[in-house]
Amino acid sequence: MITAGVDQKLIAQITTDDTALIWLTDQSKTSAVVSKITANKDTAHIKDVLSYSSTDKWPFNNPANDSLVPDIVIKPEDGGKKIAEHGGFSKEDTNVALLLSNSGIKKSEQNTKEVTTSQVAPTILKALGLDPGKLQAVKKEYTKLLPDFK
Repeated sequence: MITAGVDQKLIAQITTDDTALIWLTDQSKTSAVVSKITANKDTAHIKDVLSYSSTDKWPFNNPANDSLVPDIVIKPEDGGKKIAEHGGFSKEDTNVALLLSNSGIKKSEQNTKEVTTSQVAPTILKALGLDPGKLQAVKKEYTKLLPDFK
């Protein structure tokens, strides 16, 4: 179990499928919970244990200011039986092949840079002549358009 050794009263909610998301009842205990889970990494086949204060890779807003944001994200080791998860954080979940077609794009233009699925919606809005900056996610997460898209 990924939360072995953690006082279960500290866990307000947990979702486990591919990536685990944990909300705590007491956010001041986040570092202690991260330490307990990290100590169990090898046994539980965990690749990364992330929290707002423990990493610069945090993919969300500060959970202290947004109750929808989990306090801890647990990424499993690569190579599990599942290869994709809607909303997961593995490379297979966030980096996908994408073909963009628009009359304003020259046929010879090709981009081989990695992009994430979060960049698709603001790029579509821009292509439609709408302001992607009006999306809350773009404002809060500073999501960029797909590379080289103007």
